[in-house]
Amino acid sequence: MSSVWVPVAYSNLIVAGNLGTSPVTNPLNYVPHTELSNRSPTEIAGDNAHATRVLRCRWQDRWTLAWQLGGGPCYLGATGAPTAAQYNTKYSVSASTGDVALFSPHAYPYNQQLVCQSVSIAAEGNPIKGGAYDSRLVAANCPVNLINNFDHAILTCEYASPQEPNSGPWLNNFFKENIQPSTKFITLPRNNLFWDAANTIPVNTNEAPGAEIKCWQWTVERRKICPGGTLLPLLASYQNCVNTGPMDSALLGAACFGAGNVLFEGGELEGDSLNDGTPAVKVKLKFKIQTVGWNVFPHVMGLGGSAGLACNPLYTAGGAQFYLYPTANLVNLISSGCW
Repeated sequence: MSSVWVPVAYSNLIVAGNLGTSPVTNPLNYVPHTELSNRSPTEIAGDNAHATRVLRCRWQDRWTLAWQLGGGPCYLGATGAPTAAQYNTKYSVSASTGDVALFSPHAYPYNQQLVCQSVSIAAEGNPIKGGAYDSRLVAANCPVNLINNFDHAILTCEYASPQEPNSGPWLNNFFKENIQPSTKFITLPRNNLFWDAANTIPVNTNEAPGAEIKCWQWTVERRKICPGGTLLPLLASYQNCVNTGPMDSALLGAACFGAGNVLFEGGELEGDSLNDGTPAVKVKLKFKIQTVGWNVFPHVMGLGGSAGLACNPLYTAGGAQFYLYPTANLVNLISSGCW
């Protein structure tokens, strides 16, 4: 199971003579549609800027167009999704049926800072029995002689700012961050500490000073995670692990958390869905960040060392470094390559 992020470049309007055929059988192909100029667009600027577009397309293509506008992950070969062959042909890759492909949401044509976040659909025209049907329709579940066709569909598309800086691999419509400061209190070792410069009055155990280590609680919420994909199996294997390399934050910037400073506490899971209704999972990833590493320990320097507190590695009798926490490539947890 693999995942690939593919930005979607989507045309805005159709012109006379470019109606195409319906229904569109390849979801990666252009879906003929038009924007209703008497109703679209409407825009609200300022705080929480957002906009609405109203589109018309053929009824049988409504879900394909809505899927293209909303973006997000999909299972190649699933009902209504591209086949692996269609995907490989368009993007020159070698994916397989069941792999997860990830598409960016459609950017608002009049302001690229806004992206499509929801699409509502209404029928237009007279109900018609028979004819071509949407490729997502499964006859065994919904007999075609019991449902109506219509001439067209009216799609009301809501665009808004994700309010997340787009940094590195982040696909910001499906990620959300929260960072809160915290403090960890520790009692310092009393060794090599004295109450006088002549080193004649040692510090007792109950007199050892306390110190603060500054921390952050970092929560990364990821939506539309695919059961059977590559991310969920990592949650159990990475829990209680420390990062092996720098980690990016969309809010604080690239490589803002250094190697060894991020501890993955675990994931909080709840139900979610993909844009076509396929069941999915929403995951809140919980990280704790320290200003010092998790596998180094407080060391009061003295007797030939510089005065002050340092945090240094510990070693076993055999000379190997002691790791209180195992290490892992935690970048996978926040990468759009894992879904």
